[in-house]
Amino acid sequence: VPRSRYLGEPGDGPTEIGALGHQLSYQRQLNSQWQFTAGLSRRVSDLQGFSSDAELASARQGVSVSNPQLTRQRRYRDYQSTDTTVRGEFSGELALAGLTHHLLVGADAYDYSLYTYLGRYRGPRGSYALNIFQPVYGVAVPGAVNALYANDETQQAYGIYLQDVIDVTASTNLLVGMRFDRYQQRILETVKGTRSNAKDTRFSPRLGLVHQLTAELSLYASYSSGFVPLSGTDYAGNAFEPEESRSNELGLRWQGDTRQATLAVFDATKSNILTSDPVHVGFSAALGKAKSRGVEIDASQQLPWDLTVDVSYAWLDTHTLVDAVNPDWGTLVPAGSDLVNVPKHTFAVSLRQAAQLAGMPLEWGARVRGQSQRLGDTVNPTYQLPGYAVLSVFGQLELAKQWRLDLLLDNVTDKHYVLNSYSPLWTVPAEPMSYKVSVRYDF
Repeated sequence: VPRSRYLGEPGDGPTEIGALGHQLSYQRQLNSQWQFTAGLSRRVSDLQGFSSDAELASARQGVSVSNPQLTRQRRYRDYQSTDTTVRGEFSGELALAGLTHHLLVGADAYDYSLYTYLGRYRGPRGSYALNIFQPVYGVAVPGAVNALYANDETQQAYGIYLQDVIDVTASTNLLVGMRFDRYQQRILETVKGTRSNAKDTRFSPRLGLVHQLTAELSLYASYSSGFVPLSGTDYAGNAFEPEESRSNELGLRWQGDTRQATLAVFDATKSNILTSDPVHVGFSAALGKAKSRGVEIDASQQLPWDLTVDVSYAWLDTHTLVDAVNPDWGTLVPAGSDLVNVPKHTFAVSLRQAAQLAGMPLEWGARVRGQSQRLGDTVNPTYQLPGYAVLSVFGQLELAKQWRLDLLLDNVTDKHYVLNSYSPLWTVPAEPMSYKVSVRYDF
């Protein structure tokens, strides 16, 4: 099937997305050592529209090479959200017990509301079907779209944080941080009539150490923990537990006149990770715990003729830590399984040059980025997305003191590749060759 083949219905019309954001920042220098910073932001977003999507349940889907009829669902989505955030913090230096302390003390809070409605028509195998080789649109007629779920959710939270970077010696800095969070979440699922209320208090510590080995080379280590409240409900209408994380990192950093490089190894654990529910399509399910460890390399080298080469590479080993015990799935995801859409190898190489064009500063160059193969379906370990490498060309021209022109030509060779996947039947190809031109004005 060519990547240009559309398997939905043109008659569904576009899915319309709107976003409007406002941001206000305030900064004041209190004295030679202390500064106050505050911020307020508000964002309103919405998404509405119909779509015709491939049916994922094997009992309802019979498409194959010999049977090109793709059974589809018709869906209607209505998502609306409002997010208001406020933040204030003090930063400065303080001498205490003969040591210099670089302090950051602050607080933040947010008020978040989210409405998500999903309606669908779902018929038996062969209903609302489309021939994937010879599609004829507007012939198959779906039934009425009925509500699958409708979540009306609110979240309120506030946090207080403290960070202290201590100059232990002239070459050693110690970071000690702590964050306190209190949040509450209310979700009303109107289709099933279920109501979920949750509130919790969390402490999240952070530690770090930097030691300057030489004038250019430093060694660093860090530990941090955190959590993120999750939106939405599972098939039964129950809210999810917050996603929790813990991470450790150890690295070397080189900072020279013409060369910069960082080498880091890390180990991270997350719990209460969400994935798509393969049986109750359209819902999410908790996968449990997952572990990620790896190596990251970033390097930048200045070359003659005002050239700079940038290289980045990451090796990741990610897998689940516990069996995903959910009898509704019909398929067990055992401990040690790969995570969906996470490659083992990721890389990027770019070459850029600073120049002049008609007396205006110009930076232009080329970039190659890519990934290795990765899992494309949570419950089907044989479904692997192939690796890819993509070439792009970019340029930035300073038209005037406040004006800048940006140009990006992506996927120059028009390569056919896949970025990610929800399932074998919901695998969307990446964009073909495309370009983007933008003008920026700073004031």
